Amino acid sequence: MKRDMKMRKIKRRRIGAVIILSAGVVFSASYFGGVDKYIAKAFNKYPVEETSRPNPSSVGESASSSPSPIEEKVKHPLDVPLVLQKPELMRGCEVTSLAMVLQYRGIYVDKMDLAQKIKYEPFQQNGIMGNMHEGFVGDMRTFNEPGLGVFVEPILDVAKRYVDESKIVNLSGKQVEQLYETIDMGSPVWVLTNALFKELPDNQYKTWNTNQGKMKVTYQQHSVVVTGYDENYVYINDPLKKDKNRKMDRRNFETAWIQMGRQAMTILP
Repeated sequence: MKRDMKMRKIKRRRIGAVIILSAGVVFSASYFGGVDKYIAKAFNKYPVEETSRPNPSSVGESASSSPSPIEEKVKHPLDVPLVLQKPELMRGCEVTSLAMVLQYRGIYVDKMDLAQKIKYEPFQQNGIMGNMHEGFVGDMRTFNEPGLGVFVEPILDVAKRYVDESKIVNLSGKQVEQLYETIDMGSPVWVLTNALFKELPDNQYKTWNTNQGKMKVTYQQHSVVVTGYDENYVYINDPLKKDKNRKMDRRNFETAWIQMGRQAMTILP
């Protein structure tokens, strides 16, 4: 009998201890868990999965939506007036491109005025071919008469009739980067290139005997105004085309410009 009563007391003590221990565990888990959450929130770490992990799709969108400076230039080439050479001047790309540059500077001179004022050279005289460094060679207005074109020097000379010489810049012989720097500063660039806007094979060139000796020329010669550029393209006003700021492959365009003797000019504000 006494032994049974003693065993019941031991069981009651064990049950009490278990109850107390369980309560302590519950309290500890509840209390310290709450403290951990409080501390974590105070340092912006809770819950980590919701606040610290970036969304992959949003990162991709923000990266692509921030254009680089060079992409920004693509959207805003210089707003140069477009002037077409035809039908009045079938070979008049050089003076027509000059008219665009002048009009951009607020000098509203007509291409026909420039065609009248530029110096001319005979296409051929006494077996000597005309010299495009000295004037427009042949007939500018019609294909019914022989003609070719003009180099940068006579273009510079006729520009001086309308603009103070201090504002006229001969960019001929410069590195192509200097053309782009000129555009960055807000000045479109008159250039001499070819009608294909890429390097020409040797069979597209002829050798003329001129008053300055032998000179290589091509009937593909053409002149345009460069209005902008980016990493892959240049943008031009072509006097033979009706669309402004035509996009041309930059590498091919540079090669053609270099092949034509790096001839270029601009007019400063």
